[in-house]
Amino acid sequence: MKNATFIATFACCLGLAAASDISLPENRSPLTSIGAVEDFDAPPDPEDPGSGGGFDAETYFQNVVLAKVASCPEGVLREFLAWSRGHSLSLIKTVEEPAALLAYAALAAPSGVLELVYRFNATQKRSRVTLYFYSGDGSKHEPSALIELLKRYDVASLQDKLRTAVACS
Repeated sequence: MKNATFIATFACCLGLAAASDISLPENRSPLTSIGAVEDFDAPPDPEDPGSGGGFDAETYFQNVVLAKVASCPEGVLREFLAWSRGHSLSLIKTVEEPAALLAYAALAAPSGVLELVYRFNATQKRSRVTLYFYSGDGSKHEPSALIELLKRYDVASLQDKLRTAVACS
């Protein structure tokens, strides 16, 4: 996360627009994992597959810093359901708990299953929502590496909705 701080600070020192003024292109690659923490320098989540990586992992996940992190699986599920319905996807399974959520949507092309994993940890003061894609043979894939998936299902719009939902807003 310190690399991201350095990059943001460096961009501001160069006189570039503030982060809130930067508009991202419509075809941006979505983040695979979006989290919420209460401390900017929070240690990496040991359960997050993107933790412990180098610069390449910086594009994998994002942490949103909040004054108070709360459990909000209902909002995350609501956004995933709305996005799934908007793309005529079938939700094949959901498992809801007070501090966790699993949801699976069946996709025709590319053929496979999109998995959403949400978890909240009150002790670590963090929550995270992560997407995975499983092809028909059971192999796990990075959604951000599947261009057809990104374009056909507008995964970037799901990213925006999940970023808001993980912050319980």
